[in-house]
Amino acid sequence: MFLFVLSILGIVGGVVLFAMGKWVGAKGGFRILPTVALVLGLVLLIFSSLVVIPAGHVGVPVIFGDVSETVYASGLHFKWPVAEVIKMSVQERAYTMGVTAKAGQVDPTDIITVLTREGMKVDLDITIQYRIQPEKTPWILNKKVWGNVDNFEYQYVRPEVRRAIRDVCARYSAQQLYSDKRAQIGEEIRELADTLLAKNGCACVLVNLRNVVLPEVVTAAIERKKEREQQSEEYEYKLDVETKEAERKRIEARGIRDYQITVSQGISPILIQWKGIEAAEKLAESPNSKIIIFGDSKIPVILGGQ
Repeated sequence: MFLFVLSILGIVGGVVLFAMGKWVGAKGGFRILPTVALVLGLVLLIFSSLVVIPAGHVGVPVIFGDVSETVYASGLHFKWPVAEVIKMSVQERAYTMGVTAKAGQVDPTDIITVLTREGMKVDLDITIQYRIQPEKTPWILNKKVWGNVDNFEYQYVRPEVRRAIRDVCARYSAQQLYSDKRAQIGEEIRELADTLLAKNGCACVLVNLRNVVLPEVVTAAIERKKEREQQSEEYEYKLDVETKEAERKRIEARGIRDYQITVSQGISPILIQWKGIEAAEKLAESPNSKIIIFGDSKIPVILGGQ
């Protein structure tokens, strides 16, 4: 608006100087001062009609207090010279609530305490990522109190986010918050927060449930339960190993027994006699003196010499 006013003054001043016959230089010479005023006025008019929107922002034109429905994306744009363009960030922002010192987004006391399904108080460290929807920015300027993003966040984002967290956590027990259901709970908070924030022209992108602080007595009880579960799993593993080892030994014994039965069934008196004769033949070939006696037992008796 300031550039537009200067451009109008320059153009009007140049026209007036021409009309009054004012010039600088010799008589009949080039009228320098009026020309400079006109050129300067036109240049300022062109500049007042341009606007640059930074990356990650949108621009909303406001003409004499009337918010236009036009939304300028990032880049260079032409606008009405009299329009004031409000630049609004549509980048993702993180809003954090925590129990540790200086973890809160607004102040160190920005703690979120929820009641679980059994009525237990639990403190959470949680971060919500959200963004303003670009197409909703004219509506936000018209319907909401807007000073800057931080002001908008405190008035409209924070209450809805805390409501979503409390509503979802009330459906779960303290143990589920502390352990196996954390990812599921975070996704449910994101879905509910997205629905609630949509009424204010925002979208919830991500919920990170970073830490759950339970009363010390409850924490100790949960840790003891986990320890017992781990011991039970360890015992089951050992029992499974021993069972498999016993089965292995039974299979091995069964194999040895079957082998012995097979071998004993294949040994006959004739085979024993034949093996005895083969042994006697081999001994007879040695240079040592010996006496070999074949008796009724079919097995040669060897009386060894030296």
